[in-house]
Amino acid sequence: MQQDKNPEEILKNGIGHQCDKHRINPFLLNLCAAIHANPLLSELDLKYSRENAALLAAFLKQHFPQTEQHLIKTRSLLAMELIDSLARSTSRVSDAVKDNLINKFLQVFFADLKGPRHRFI
Repeated sequence: MQQDKNPEEILKNGIGHQCDKHRINPFLLNLCAAIHANPLLSELDLKYSRENAALLAAFLKQHFPQTEQHLIKTRSLLAMELIDSLARSTSRVSDAVKDNLINKFLQVFFADLKGPRHRFI
């Protein structure tokens, strides 16, 4: 994640890439289900989600310094956990629906980060 890039564009591209990977490789859907069904693997998956969330939070803090740190950390962890579900959902729909779902996810994700006038209701 480059510091000088638009964070919304970076996340949109990353999420789109993740969704496309699930779409072209259905095995990933089964792998994710197996990971979540196994307590040990699920715990390891959460550990990696937390590590990736910390990286995302550090990146976002530079772009949204006015936003409270706990909001950025919480939002980042939620994103890491929800992106797999989004990828699973978009693997079964048209490109237009996939793009719409990703855009709505990002709208909700960034709402509080941009300040009170952008809050998601």
